[in-house]
Amino acid sequence: MQHRPLFSSLASVVVALLGLAGLSACRGREPRRPGPVLLTPDARLVFSIQDETTEEGDTVTTREVWSLPVAGGDLRNLVVTFTRLGKSRTIFSCNNTNAYEVRVVYHLTARPAADGSWKIVSERRQHTPGACDGELPVFGGTTLALAGPEAPDQAYLVHTLTGKSRILWPHTPAGSWLYRRSTPTAAEEQKVELELWTLRTLDGGRIAGHYDRMEIRESTNSSNFACNGRKEIVLFTRYTVEGTFLPNGQLRLRETGYSTQHHHPCDRTEKRFLDTYSGVLIGDTIRLKTRDDDVEQVLNRRHGL
Repeated sequence: MQHRPLFSSLASVVVALLGLAGLSACRGREPRRPGPVLLTPDARLVFSIQDETTEEGDTVTTREVWSLPVAGGDLRNLVVTFTRLGKSRTIFSCNNTNAYEVRVVYHLTARPAADGSWKIVSERRQHTPGACDGELPVFGGTTLALAGPEAPDQAYLVHTLTGKSRILWPHTPAGSWLYRRSTPTAAEEQKVELELWTLRTLDGGRIAGHYDRMEIRESTNSSNFACNGRKEIVLFTRYTVEGTFLPNGQLRLRETGYSTQHHHPCDRTEKRFLDTYSGVLIGDTIRLKTRDDDVEQVLNRRHGL
């Protein structure tokens, strides 16, 4: 943000958004967390992480999805699905095209340590070698530990190798997610979009929830808006959503309804259009696209508050 007046007003708006969105889902000052899930003995905990690098027009995305048993925190039988996706503005020398995909499934064996962690002692790869494989990860010697809340569906996985640790987040859309974007709309206006998504998972891979959206328009000169006589317009909308979530992280959502502020001087029609979304969950982000927009909307997992 380059306009100083927006910082002070935006801070109060963010607080208001989080407060309004939390009224129906929070009691007291406890952190908002997804509700408990009844896990069967043969159920598995799933975690994921994603990294992305871009260099000279080439974008390489690596994803890991870790699956491990629930019962007793026993990590002996682990399955890791590793995916590397390449996209280029030109072509890759390995296959003479502008894209490639590498997919490897690892079957890992771990042994418990005295401190309660688990150490991977062997790995078996399920993989068809290809020209674009490059260097594949080796998980032998990795130390794993479940951390966070005691409820198994709320825990996260700490992965440590050669003194470096990574956190793998639960592979579920359940929880709270935050989106923010700032764009200039005119020579002397600034627009800020803030969204707080609250999702829960249901039986059969279904998703339900809502998101609270605040759209802020701020005058960056000395002029006031004619509709309200102020330098700032703040519009609030709550959308209800439902959809589906697949084990590979793909999800689809559709808006099913909305409610707005009543009698806002700058929003006389109070009319909104309902949209649909498709996207993918990896780690602590959900990446969405609407049917009419190629721009990716990135939701970040909200921790704590």
